[in-house]
Amino acid sequence: MIRRIFFVSFSIAILSFNLISQEINKHVQTTSELIYNSKLSTINLNIKFQPIKGIHINTEPQIEFIPDLSSSLKIKKRIIKKTNEDYLDTSTPVQFIIQLNNKKIKLDSLKGKLQYYYCSDEEGWCNRFTQNISLPLNIPFNK
Repeated sequence: MIRRIFFVSFSIAILSFNLISQEINKHVQTTSELIYNSKLSTINLNIKFQPIKGIHINTEPQIEFIPDLSSSLKIKKRIIKKTNEDYLDTSTPVQFIIQLNNKKIKLDSLKGKLQYYYCSDEEGWCNRFTQNISLPLNIPFNK
């Protein structure tokens, strides 16, 4: 039983960070959580959007995460909760399930671009925002 608990605790790593970015969006803040599952060779990237009052995040075009290592990482699934108006429900994070295509890869960080559209309810304008992100992650090399 102790071995099983020990294995489970090391097979899933949870890390929570503010997204590290060169760009700053004064209308929307983002925070994230990384969950690595060694058994499934997946990384769950959960991104929480916190827009200021009067701003909403569009779900169309889709919110995208484009990993830098696109040959080794593949977005397997995107989970987005919408409101009645097809805006992002910001009470829950957007979840990207990322599959490791190469099990022999050693990752010390997850890097990529986050792209989304946000709009002003009052003024009627919309903008696309691209955010370069880098999150520390330690995935051991699998032989």
